[in-house]
Amino acid sequence: MEKKTVKYLVSGAVIGGVTLLALWRWMHSMKKRLKFRRLNETQIHVINSSTEWEQHYPILASQLDSHKVLGFDCEWVFDKKRRPVALVQISTQQGFCLLVRTSKIAPNIPESFKKILADRSILKVGVASKDDGKKLQKDYGIVVRGCVDLRHMLGRIRGIYNCSSVGLQGLAAAVLGVNMAKESNIRCGDWEADILSSEQIDYAAQDALVAVDIFTNLVLAKMLGRAPQSNEIDHGAITEVDFWKKARSLCQGLVDILHKSKTMKTIINDSQQALSQQQSTDSVDGKGKGKKHESRAYSLRTRPLYYNCCLLAPDGQLLCTCDVRKVEWYIYKGLAEKVCDDPVTIKLKFEPAGRPKSELDYYLQNKENVCVVCGKSESYIKKLIIPKEYRKYFPPILKDHASHDVLLMCLPCHQMSCQYDSILRQSLAEECEAPLDAGSTSRSFQDHDLQKVRSAAKALLFNKSQIPQKRVEELKSIVTDFFGIDSLSEELLQKAAELDIRVNNPEFLPHGKKVVNHVRKNGGLLNFEKRWRKNFLDNMKPNFLPVMWSVDHQHERYANQMNLESDTLTGECSL
Repeated sequence: MEKKTVKYLVSGAVIGGVTLLALWRWMHSMKKRLKFRRLNETQIHVINSSTEWEQHYPILASQLDSHKVLGFDCEWVFDKKRRPVALVQISTQQGFCLLVRTSKIAPNIPESFKKILADRSILKVGVASKDDGKKLQKDYGIVVRGCVDLRHMLGRIRGIYNCSSVGLQGLAAAVLGVNMAKESNIRCGDWEADILSSEQIDYAAQDALVAVDIFTNLVLAKMLGRAPQSNEIDHGAITEVDFWKKARSLCQGLVDILHKSKTMKTIINDSQQALSQQQSTDSVDGKGKGKKHESRAYSLRTRPLYYNCCLLAPDGQLLCTCDVRKVEWYIYKGLAEKVCDDPVTIKLKFEPAGRPKSELDYYLQNKENVCVVCGKSESYIKKLIIPKEYRKYFPPILKDHASHDVLLMCLPCHQMSCQYDSILRQSLAEECEAPLDAGSTSRSFQDHDLQKVRSAAKALLFNKSQIPQKRVEELKSIVTDFFGIDSLSEELLQKAAELDIRVNNPEFLPHGKKVVNHVRKNGGLLNFEKRWRKNFLDNMKPNFLPVMWSVDHQHERYANQMNLESDTLTGECSL
């Protein structure tokens, strides 16, 4: 009877709206020790169908509830050019590894698989994980978020590990003491085969398992200030709360950031400097009141976008809401006078070129400084709904009111939106025959004659003593003929060695210009605008858009002004 009473009290008593049971669970989680995978504790499953994925998904989801990290890698076949990603390897921190054969499952890729990859709170760790995510996005439209490159993490841990190379193999050797076999016949094998060989399965699983193990050890090394010992890992001396607190701090600013090729020394110096700057700004006066750098790739706004100042015509009609800088400019130029301070209102001293036709005009509405998607009221940046690479080639009339397509978004929403934008850009590249990469129509190319002169000069400057005399005379002749002189000086050789061998390609057309030229002839720019705005609405589903924001903003007016109802602006969009 007493035991039942105690059980009832623990499960039912409420303190400040929280049950004692919930309180007990929270206290237990604070003390819960982090369990580390032993090398022999692995479960590897090859997923050949959506049904097989759904069978294993519950186990994966349960492990991700407390350990939000996946070792992540991809494999594909290269036959003259890269084929679509054939295999996605993911592994949890507990050693549960799934090898998802996307080439077999597509196009019926499970939504739960896409959801896990798109969840930014679940880290996808590996070497070049962001690049692999971009390949999945290009091949299958799968958005991958939460990518962390292990090389970035290593750059924030100084003096603990000595890596001979910064590939996964080099990291595994330095951090884990594991020698990864990277046999080329397996690495470049047929990942689209009907049945994967046991060697392929072991190879693929190892990449994901090793990646998550490196992540774990790097976090522990940061916590301890040294490489963790096996006995510390075996006895589980670290709590889950402490581990993930340090993991989030270590990865701050590194999520979804592409890795640029640098020397190891540069990586460490740059990353360490970024970390020290972040720590100093996050902890002003030791109270964490500094400005937080959420990502090195984005610059967050330091002031509002919308001030909602009022601009009146001479007769008092409201013309638009505007920025405080525009108000100051009108007053400074003597073109307007201030008539009110709350809200700041000015009245023009001249008749404006145009007036709003309705009180429901978009530019008359007050706008909130919040993320248009989730409503977050801080740490926001500007989002260009129609990318600048296209709009800059629009006719002037379509540029005049571009502010309609400048909205505020918080950093996570902005990053997600950019992922969807890149999918549409890829579609446009194919439809308009406007490749995103330079390819054969690059902006510039190497002049082989100039390259020959530069190479000859460098050889004479640095390797003359090792070159046969006959060849030296030939090299001198190449340089003297180019400059039209009889003798060479050290200064002239130095000048020749520094020649810029790249010349502009007159046939080059950037991707954005090619796309705009195409849509002007096939559907019109107004439909092109609509397509980008609908892309934003359909994918992001914003809940806090400014009043009167629309996909066909002022299109009727533009068509009337330009008198091109069926030519460059209007018409049925063929895209």
